[in-house]
Amino acid sequence: MADMHTLGNPPAHHLGALVRARRRELGLTQAELAARIEKSPSYISALESSSVAPSLTTLRHIAAALGTVVGFFFEQPVNSGRAEPASGGPRLRVVRPDTRKVLIDPARGNVRWELLSPDLQRQMEVVQMTLEPGASVGNEEWLVHAGEECGIVLSGALVIEFESETFALANGDSLYFPSTRPHRIRNSSDGPTTAIWIITPPSF
Repeated sequence: MADMHTLGNPPAHHLGALVRARRRELGLTQAELAARIEKSPSYISALESSSVAPSLTTLRHIAAALGTVVGFFFEQPVNSGRAEPASGGPRLRVVRPDTRKVLIDPARGNVRWELLSPDLQRQMEVVQMTLEPGASVGNEEWLVHAGEECGIVLSGALVIEFESETFALANGDSLYFPSTRPHRIRNSSDGPTTAIWIITPPSF
């Protein structure tokens, strides 16, 4: 996996194109989508033309307004043609590291998610999440959505705020909680932190 510090802010052309395609698929105008997320039509126009990059919170609102989840915006790898389904049927799927779908925080570029499950058409969503020092998920507003989550820290350290409680997680620590309760996550270490996160049903 690429070093988080060499990534910088990701290009938004892929994201803008997906938003535009999904909006048109639903028959929505830019003004109608803007109204759903309490933004101006000019903001949607700028987003679709890759002139602006939304925050993760705004991206969540856009996904909900478009009837999908944030995972919809995962970018296909360049060599995504190397799919390796099991012979004889779809019972087993292998996802190689260089074929993972990737999403990087559009606005800050300091959080990277790699989809470990083949796609979002499953009962669970499995991602590898890497946060740069000080990076957080849910810093603008608490995360609340349907389902349950389980995570394990592979390296570094995380602080999880869950309702009124705060929990510190180090290497090897894991947690399980209902996603319907307010929560947010922050890297509390001096270096990148990597964790495996499982969400069911897929709602990220």
